[in-house]
Amino acid sequence: MFSQFTEMLGLIGQALEKDGIAYTTLTGDTPGKTRTQRVVRFQQVRFRSF
Repeated sequence: MFSQFTEMLGLIGQALEKDGIAYTTLTGDTPGKTRTQRVVRFQQVRFRSF
């Protein structure tokens, strides 16, 4: 999903956690190394939401 507001991503993340759904986020504030790690984890299908 996409949002222009990182605050909205935080709210969505809370709802996903409540339902036991693994997720990760990627924002403009995500450092390069962390960004790469999150993309790799997403591609490994460990997360249902990105």
